[in-house]
Parts: sequence; structure tokens; C-alpha cells
Amino acid sequence: KINDVDTLASILEDRMRELDNEFRTNNQKVQSQLDLLLAAHETQQAEDLRHNKTWNLANQVDVILSVINSEMRTLRSDFDQKLSSAIIGGGKKDADSNDGPRDGSREVQDLEEKVKRLQDSQQQSMLKIAGLRSAHKHAEAQANFALEKLKRMQAEVGSIVDQVVMQQTRLDYLLV
Repeated sequence: KINDVDTLASILEDRMRELDNEFRTNNQKVQSQLDLLLAAHETQQAEDLRHNKTWNLANQVDVILSVINSEMRTLRSDFDQKLSSAIIGGGKKDADSNDGPRDGSREVQDLEEKVKRLQDSQQQSMLKIAGLRSAHKHAEAQANFALEKLKRMQAEVGSIVDQVVMQQTRLDYLLV
């Protein structure tokens, strides 16, 4: 009977070690999965924040372009009106006085200068917009690269955690 009891005790001891090993392994796996979920959640929040910034940047670009285009339309219509009034009014004023065409040509020159300034401003704004878009694409590419690297590291850490848990359990059994 003592041999049976010793055999039964060694069987129970082995089973307890297996259960302890499974418990520790599962505990570490659950902890690493929770860490992965937390990291994924933080990554998603960062992605949402970046998306909102991207939308705001795109919105700003659209607003700048619409303001520039409306200013250009307004200036062109003013220019066309003054040019046509100068041409039509120029013939009538020639008969009345000699100062009329000079005033009309001065207005035309002023409008031409305004058009040039607005075109320069539009060109500078377009260059700034292109620079912003380029910077955004570069930042997005870097973020995607960092995210992929983080995912690879998470997978590696998960496998290392599993290996460490198994080694720790083996060491614990050797010490017992």
C-alpha cells in the first residue's frame, strides 16, 4: 500500500505541476494579450487623432483655395467692368476733356497691378499647400512604418513571453 500511495502522490505531484504550468502560461498569455489590446487601442486613438488632423489640414487647404478663387473672380469682374467702362466712357470723355483717358488708363494699371499681386499670392499659396501636402504624406509614411515596426515587435515580445514562462516553470520544477 505504501508503494501505491507513493505512486499516487507522484502522479498527483506531476498533475499539480502540469496544472501550475498551464495556469502560469495562460496567465502570461492573457496578460500579454491585454497588453496587445491596450497597445492596439492606443494606436487606434493615435490614428483617429492623425485622421482628424489630416481632415483639418485638407479643410484648411480647401478654404484657402476657395478664398483665393473668389478674390480672383471678384477682381476679374471688377477689371472687366472698369475696362469696358473705360473703353465705352473713353470715347465720350475724349469729346469732353483730355483727362478722362488718363484716369481710365490709371485705373486699368491699378487693376493690372492688383491682378499681378493676387496671382503672386495665389502662386505662393499653392506652393505652401503643396508643401503642407508633402509634409503630411511624409509624416503619414513615417507613422505607418512605425506602426508596422510596433506590430512586429509585439509579435516578437509575445513569443518571447511564452518562452520565458515555459523556462520559468521548468526552473520552478527543478527547484522543487
